Amino acid sequence: MVKKSSDHIIKVENLSFGYSSNIILRDVSFSVGHGEIISIVGPNGGGKTTLLKLLLGFLKPQSGTVLIKGKSPESARKYMGYVPQYMTLDRKFPITVGEVILSGRVRPFGFYTKKDRLRVSEAMEALELCELKNERFSEISGGQIQRMLIARSILSDAEILLLDEPTSNIDSPSQNRLNLILKELSKKMTILIVTHDTGFVSNITDRVFCINKTLAEHPIDDRFSKIVSSSYGNQSFIVRHDTKLNSTGRGNS
Repeated sequence: MVKKSSDHIIKVENLSFGYSSNIILRDVSFSVGHGEIISIVGPNGGGKTTLLKLLLGFLKPQSGTVLIKGKSPESARKYMGYVPQYMTLDRKFPITVGEVILSGRVRPFGFYTKKDRLRVSEAMEALELCELKNERFSEISGGQIQRMLIARSILSDAEILLLDEPTSNIDSPSQNRLNLILKELSKKMTILIVTHDTGFVSNITDRVFCINKTLAEHPIDDRFSKIVSSSYGNQSFIVRHDTKLNSTGRGNS
């Protein structure tokens, strides 16, 4: 079991990225410890999804460094599972839920082992999908699709799970189930969640990163129920601005 620790599984220093004169991220620095759940919030166009793609090595920084387990994102990609906001799978393709999840296990020519299929069963049990194993992908709901894609992403023995707007287009019961599942997964994985739905992660997140070109981290404060932030939209976490961060990215009271 992975325990939350100060050992850095992700370390980003002075990261900047943009296209020509369009700066998307500027001088972003942070570190993430093993087993932490990080919520990433901010306005549309603020750079949240871009940050995930930089962590995955899909984009190259203009300046600064990104290290995953002390390695470059490209070298460390096998340690990361990614569930994008927009699904690229063809809903009409004749494939079952179990087959989609199994595809997360990369094998030459599709020669899967008994161990691979056992891992599928374990992932489906963890994500509460066992009864859907032989269901057609085209027949399941939005919430079930999200859980299916998470199961697929963790089948590669990922230690880091990156989720981009996981509650988009799913109903409240599905959100509640996914919330509990992510909380359980955090016992074994480090999880970064890009979200506008701050209520979804309010009871599971360890830290919140507010991104609008730059990054500001503030301690979560559960003493109040709601605050409106003009910088980050109509919904936001309760954060304390009376606390300065130390060099580890954590607050000093």
